Amino acid sequence: MNQAPDPAVLRLIRLSLLFGVLAFGAVAYFAQTQRQPSLDPGVHNALRLAVFVLSAAVVVAAFVFRTLRARATEPAAVASTTIIAWAVGEAPAILGAATYFLSGDAQPFFIGVAA
Repeated sequence: MNQAPDPAVLRLIRLSLLFGVLAFGAVAYFAQTQRQPSLDPGVHNALRLAVFVLSAAVVVAAFVFRTLRARATEPAAVASTTIIAWAVGEAPAILGAATYFLSGDAQPFFIGVAA
């Protein structure tokens, strides 16, 4: 039988995931002051759409993971499901940060972080 990680370890994992996304967003912000983004408008629109679609999918996935977490009986399974859900939830924020870095448009980043 596996033991669940300490709650402090789970907080550290969650903060590490969040810090990575926010650090990428900060790099994108400061890169905008150094250069003018030159991204084709078609590519920019495709990336924005991808962020919005991925954000919607992650919101749906959050409900699925919440159900899976509620059904888990072992503390280790609950912790594993929680960490996987956090990693999946990070995807639109990372894509939003990449879009921000390439295009200078911060809205996809904030939508991804919110999702």
